[in-house]
Amino acid sequence: MATLKEYLNAKIKSKGSSFSKEKAKAKNYKSISAAKSAGALYYTNKAGKTMAAVYAEDLKSSPAKAKPKTSRLAPAKSERPKARPTKTEPKISRLAPAKSERPKTKAEVKSRAASTSSRKTILTSGQKPKKSTVVKPKKTTTTANERAIAAEIVANNKKIDANSKRRADTRKLMVENSTATRSRKRKKLTGAAWMATHTFADYMNLTRAEAKALGLPQTRLAAVGTKFMDASKYTFKDGKGFINIGK
Repeated sequence: MATLKEYLNAKIKSKGSSFSKEKAKAKNYKSISAAKSAGALYYTNKAGKTMAAVYAEDLKSSPAKAKPKTSRLAPAKSERPKARPTKTEPKISRLAPAKSERPKTKAEVKSRAASTSSRKTILTSGQKPKKSTVVKPKKTTTTANERAIAAEIVANNKKIDANSKRRADTRKLMVENSTATRSRKRKKLTGAAWMATHTFADYMNLTRAEAKALGLPQTRLAAVGTKFMDASKYTFKDGKGFINIGK
């Protein structure tokens, strides 16, 4: 007895059709008998659901696929993997040393010589080590005359540096004290000069410490009894004074 899936797959295969094509035909049939008479495999029931047009007798008459029997004791034979091709390597004699490639460039020659010189040689009994051919640099001894000359050179260099620094300082002072430089410097205005370039509102924004530093009364009341009472001489840029501020 075959299953429903096996039966339908066998029928679709025998027709040379596909599952989607056969299922699309279900809308043309409203009962299983109508689909069977037309040779269709699917129909649409009253609820609008696609159903298989297969009876139970159809499944019984259709033989099921026989599964291959596998022995539980003997394992299934697997194909023997093919042998990989082996590369034939040249045989190397243990007695004869391998031939090394001849260095081509000067850099390779130097590196080869450095590597061979760094190797330690194993001495047999009674064999003495060879003396190294490395030439050590000779220690240079300076005479008293040479040391005196060197000290004199150092002293002269110090004098030159001191003289150049002195000349630079002198040049700086000359530039700072020149009339052109002094004219470019902005002088700090105080007293009446400050009042002539600022308004009464600027004065009111000053702190007491700032007013004192400018040589002005710290408050309006402090100006009473001083020279700043004279409104003809001491007025601000906007024409106001300490006393007659209503102008």
